[in-house]
Amino acid sequence: MTITYALVRDEHERRLRSDFVSLTDEASLAGLMELPTDDLGPVPRRFRRMVGRTWIDDVVAVVVEDVDGTPWATRLLAVPTRPVEVEIHAKRWREGVNAAHHWNGFASRVLQFDALSDGELAIAMTEVGYYGIGLKVGPAGASRTLVGPSPFQPRLFTAARWSFAETVYDQFRQLTAGWLSPRSR
Repeated sequence: MTITYALVRDEHERRLRSDFVSLTDEASLAGLMELPTDDLGPVPRRFRRMVGRTWIDDVVAVVVEDVDGTPWATRLLAVPTRPVEVEIHAKRWREGVNAAHHWNGFASRVLQFDALSDGELAIAMTEVGYYGIGLKVGPAGASRTLVGPSPFQPRLFTAARWSFAETVYDQFRQLTAGWLSPRSR
């Protein structure tokens, strides 16, 4: 599987300055999604246990308490990457299309096969068109795009999508460790 993504430069620069890498816990991200980014807002009761545990002041959120001890916060953390495409390399049509369905809510999807039989190709052309999945056939590096993927147009931004973007960013930071650090800039 290959994931193509765009780096959100402002958020990346902010994280480099703070040495903060990622927050992939969906419950924490769901709580952060409830907070405003331009003002203080009350921390919903169901997320108050996360204050101070996974929400790091001045990196993830700024948290203050009012005179009654109620936490209020402003979210600082933003999505660090924008996944653009998930390309799934598969040997068999059925395993490829099943894998593609798992990534439906995260990015455009493309299936890549070294070869397909005539029967599989006929089914593939019908199903990829119906589901909006792209199709490439041929050996890696020399494959032909038979059908391009439908544009990814999410209707809702979820904690799961944010967690996926954080996971992609975490892997990016691991791959670039040492040559892309705050000290080397």
